[in-house]
Amino acid sequence: MLGASSPWADHVTLHASVRDGNIARMRELAALPIPAGGQVTLEPGVYHLMFTQLYTPLVVGDIVPLTLVFERAGRIEVMLRVLPLGGRPADDHRH
Repeated sequence: MLGASSPWADHVTLHASVRDGNIARMRELAALPIPAGGQVTLEPGVYHLMFTQLYTPLVVGDIVPLTLVFERAGRIEVMLRVLPLGGRPADDHRH
């Protein structure tokens, strides 16, 4: 994955969470390699997207459009559902 964007924020950046001893740090990534036929899960504490300079606060239940950009697949449009902090989707829906 090369990047992401959303009309809800000025910037959407890709980050990795890394441990430095007992301290968790976030590191911005220029790209996230995904092996052919493989998958990568975006989730808290591992790889995640950070929305900065939001145009409006995210509210539980909102549906947020997101464009993911891939080297070979190009631009893929997805919709995200805002969940409560620590919430998980009711179904195991993957892309």
